[in-house]
Amino acid sequence: MPNAQLRLADFPFHKLSNPLLQNSQVVSDTSNVTRSQGTFFTQFLDVVLGNANDSGSPVNLAINPDVFNINGEKTRRVTGRNTPTNINAVFNYRNFWDGRAQNEFNGNNPFGDRDPNANVLINSGGVLGKMQISLKNSSLASQAVGPPNNGVEMAFDGPNAPGRDWKKLGKKMLSLTKPLATQKVAIDDSVLGTPGLGLSTGGTGLSTTYVALIQQAFQPQWWNGPGYVDASGAFIDPQNVDPSRTNQYNQMEYNFSMFWGLAIQAYEATLISDDSPFDRFMAGNRTAMSSLAQKGMNIFTGKGHCLKCHNGAEFTDAAVSSIASQGIIQRVFAADGGTYVRDTGFHNISVRPTTDDPGQAGGDGITGAPLSVAQLAANGINLYPTNLVVAPGERTGVHGAFKTPGLRNIELTAPAFHNGGEKSPTDGVTFYARGGNFFNANLADVDVDLEPRSLSTSDMQALVAFLQALTDARVKNQSAPFDHPELRIPNGHPGTQFSLQDDGSGFGNAVTNFIPINATGRNGTAQPFTKFCLSLSNSTAAACQ
Repeated sequence: MPNAQLRLADFPFHKLSNPLLQNSQVVSDTSNVTRSQGTFFTQFLDVVLGNANDSGSPVNLAINPDVFNINGEKTRRVTGRNTPTNINAVFNYRNFWDGRAQNEFNGNNPFGDRDPNANVLINSGGVLGKMQISLKNSSLASQAVGPPNNGVEMAFDGPNAPGRDWKKLGKKMLSLTKPLATQKVAIDDSVLGTPGLGLSTGGTGLSTTYVALIQQAFQPQWWNGPGYVDASGAFIDPQNVDPSRTNQYNQMEYNFSMFWGLAIQAYEATLISDDSPFDRFMAGNRTAMSSLAQKGMNIFTGKGHCLKCHNGAEFTDAAVSSIASQGIIQRVFAADGGTYVRDTGFHNISVRPTTDDPGQAGGDGITGAPLSVAQLAANGINLYPTNLVVAPGERTGVHGAFKTPGLRNIELTAPAFHNGGEKSPTDGVTFYARGGNFFNANLADVDVDLEPRSLSTSDMQALVAFLQALTDARVKNQSAPFDHPELRIPNGHPGTQFSLQDDGSGFGNAVTNFIPINATGRNGTAQPFTKFCLSLSNSTAAACQ
């Protein structure tokens, strides 16, 4: 329902009369998803050079009634899944919950080598030519180029194609004179305030341009080529070139998606959380973790069976190191005694019935082929070298399978799971203690290791204490390298207020309530992040452990 507000009582989304017994009476169940807010439903027309805002036309209520509230105002659209953290995401072999952000970056989109038409332009001796790239272990770059032109997340995307593409976005971004023009940047920002760079003035924006930043960061052969091309990369006769046209691109504009993906990956690769009480304990400081947390660690590595998925320093079997040691595909036992093949690091843990969300069984955005490498192999498509020989038609366990998330800072990253259905670490531990939500309904697909655990109340309290010991204080306090410029996050639409300006369709956009997150410098802030659970109505600290 548009503009519905989450309450403490909404969680967990799957409620049982006895939370520790999988087959106890279902009190309530919902297929809701806690997800992020994006753009208003608007038809993209074109970018506007020198302006951060695109040109778009309104879409009336009859086209898509789901994005209008009871007053006929358009509300913001929301993403399909709960957003995972980008901290430590550089260790993931693939990114997004379904793994669609491929390990190799093609410079254009999330789909890597799956897209044979992806290309960039290279200047070779004064001549521009197309080139295909495949940069390994670059799934963060693959992920980064997904949201900016997504019609729900960051771009207009009305009912009529085409929407904005990367060439047009590059044209717009490179025409802007001031990066981060509306955002305050701390003078001591650990990246932008680095002495000698002079990028941060302590006010809004940076004292440079996107063009200058690209020229400093990338070799000239990727941006200094002659002439203009169209969106397909075809050369335009110099007599017909007009740089003010938004369908003609120089090399830097054409290659902007490559610059964007690699730059964001380089930044996010610095977001390494490795200084928690657990890390200090493992380094030899035996007082860094409480005795309760130490008990929880023993349960985690012992009868809790948590290491079967949350292993290694990354606490996930979806990490690059895990794929390197185990291979990209595994053959495992199924709950019914048979075997199946699946992608390493992806599991169906019965958060929801598989009919709600196909996960890895869903198709990619290029050919519609399954995202799962195991399913591709079973279909006779050998797109990637695999460590196992998969027989044509072999049984797979990929339906409803999602990437194993890391557990570091989990007390700060709620709600949990791809649907955001659990509000706190305690709820997550309870879910695993009973062995999931929908085991019987998904017998052929659910991970066989998801069996009920014999955990007492004190065991679960200890596990929660251990999970809290995975929190890095720098993340909580937003200090370097986790400091950031000012952010304004949309937080729904207060009440049923009308906007002051009609958008031209006879209906206005609902007023947006923004949460300001102040800029922090390298020393962080005295006001740490508020837990998600505490933002819910009628919440208490005890309910959010």
